[in-house]
Amino acid sequence: MASFKDYKPLTGDPTFSISIEFVNPEQWDNWLNSSQKFEEYYTTMFRECVFQIHKYLIRLTPLRSGRLRAGWTGILNRYNINYEAAFTDTTFLHRALINYDQKAIQEGMAMSQFQDNEYDVTIVNTVPYAEYLEFGTSRIDGQHFTNKARYKGEYVFEKELNDWFKEITFKGEVVKPEPVEEVVA
Repeated sequence: MASFKDYKPLTGDPTFSISIEFVNPEQWDNWLNSSQKFEEYYTTMFRECVFQIHKYLIRLTPLRSGRLRAGWTGILNRYNINYEAAFTDTTFLHRALINYDQKAIQEGMAMSQFQDNEYDVTIVNTVPYAEYLEFGTSRIDGQHFTNKARYKGEYVFEKELNDWFKEITFKGEVVKPEPVEEVVA
């Protein structure tokens, strides 16, 4: 039903872009034209997927003072999305050296940038050392947390959308999709 293309890493910048291409655009147009509910449900599902994948990215991001993880939080704060469990999750950490620093967290939040258009969300973490932790240096290995989140994001979007599209096709009408589950592993 939906496929993903055009992953374009930006050199020196740990951001990524995902484009969704529909295999049958005529069916998409029919659904859009037949029901205002479709667009409402799709928008809600799209947002839920973005937020869940975003919280997963926070979980994967290395944690020491909290600055780097806080650098991802701008859009979640804008929409009052609770990300506390993701922020404090240590499941994926390589090191157990954690010393939360409220000043560092506030600095990270101030460096979190996003652009939010209807179906085009761009989130940028401008914490200066983010790219070193993402890609590595001659002294440390890259942790590739944005790549890992991207792969999980592609899976989540594809699964959620395809499951919903199959249900619509099976029932022959636009139905409300199931809530998007939190991504934890």
